Amino acid sequence: MNIPISRDPSRTISINPFRTISINPHRAISINPLRTISINPLRTISINPLTIFINPSRTISINPFRTISINPTRTISIDPNRTISIDPNRSFNISGFFIFDLYLNSIGFTVSANQQVILNFDPNLKWNSFAVINGHGGFNLFDLNLNWLGYWVSNNNNSFNQFDVNGNWNAFLT
Repeated sequence: MNIPISRDPSRTISINPFRTISINPHRAISINPLRTISINPLRTISINPLTIFINPSRTISINPFRTISINPTRTISIDPNRTISIDPNRSFNISGFFIFDLYLNSIGFTVSANQQVILNFDPNLKWNSFAVINGHGGFNLFDLNLNWLGYWVSNNNNSFNQFDVNGNWNAFLT
């Protein structure tokens, strides 16, 4: 993938959570869901994906398999395989996020489907999951079988930290 220097945490200190304390959930309590109840979906009902409004199994408008306009297999404009401007292998500056593991390896990128849903793709352009806005500045992450995988918490740096369902930090987005 073509990742601009300004969005590559291995080359830009300000977006590297291991070099910038304020975006590292192990160092900054306010962005750590295990230490801050209001951003933990297991402890705060309004961001819990079991609630009807942020659960794609129960709400058609956020379910890509029930709403064609947010399904990349049905809508060309949100499919990086068919739209060059959102393909990070062919376009240098996509508008979505890049996803990195905790070893600073690029593991994917995002495409916004609408104001509520973000689609996630691996580096080979395979759609593998999607995120639904939770109303508190974060997103809940689901696989393509609609299983809850975890959630994204804003790190107050125009990017997110990704946690599994148990609150373990496992990736971040720039």
